[in-house]
Amino acid sequence: MSKATRLVGVAVTFSLLTSLVVGSATVAASSAPFRISGAVAPISGPDAFTGASVQRATSAQTAVVFTYVSYFVVTDPTGANAYGFSLEATTAAPVVATELAFDPTGHRQLIAVGTPSADSLQTILTARLGKSATDTVSNPAAGLSSQSIQLATLTRGHDFFGTFWTDPVGITVNDVVDEARFYYDGVHVSSLLGYDGRQWLSGNGWWEVHHSIAAAYNASHTLGWVQTNDHFRTSSWFPLPLCGTTDVYYSVNRVYAQPNGRPSGDVTTWQTGACGFLLSYTAMAFQGT
Repeated sequence: MSKATRLVGVAVTFSLLTSLVVGSATVAASSAPFRISGAVAPISGPDAFTGASVQRATSAQTAVVFTYVSYFVVTDPTGANAYGFSLEATTAAPVVATELAFDPTGHRQLIAVGTPSADSLQTILTARLGKSATDTVSNPAAGLSSQSIQLATLTRGHDFFGTFWTDPVGITVNDVVDEARFYYDGVHVSSLLGYDGRQWLSGNGWWEVHHSIAAAYNASHTLGWVQTNDHFRTSSWFPLPLCGTTDVYYSVNRVYAQPNGRPSGDVTTWQTGACGFLLSYTAMAFQGT
């Protein structure tokens, strides 16, 4: 599919197929199509992630078909079960991180990270129901002189980072996608324009409790970012009304504007509530057209 698809409203657009590119970080073999960093450690596979309190995601929540995959354990040293990591692309291909299992007692989770097939990636990006909202934020390179940025070598960048929470049957209950449009010259970034798109399953009682979006640069303008802080809640949980209230937090979901144009981002996200353990998330970094 070469056609661009609207994510939510007019603010966020991206291609669903060959124009997608993904995330970066710090743990990876030189041949891997991504890098991952944070409180993460490689693990041989899902069978090696064991423990009395381990809860595994359903097959519907882990339906991504990987053409390249590695496994990592993410830990939360604070004990709050809030997990975060960064992804950066090393090739022109999408990168996805999917939660496979969760150990609330050990404060750790198992994720699969790799290159998804085009079909499974399209499924994630299009399986979105309910209410939606978008916001825009701009941050031109104030204080960056024309001598600092190489005008002759300017290239347009267009990157995304999104996180999607799903229920046991694979329905997305809420998600946040951040988008960065910018220019880069190999050293600096400028003219940063950011968007976000959020969606929540209103038919199942989900609603947006809080939202904020911001865009910024580091002091030398060698890196920019767009980030969203969000909080969704439901007290319905049809057909499980006894579940009570469940909350999902994104603090934050962030896409970077890099001077090499390579898409990357990071997320710290978690759920709380009696039935929050039924939810699982998928995060991805990719490049738009």
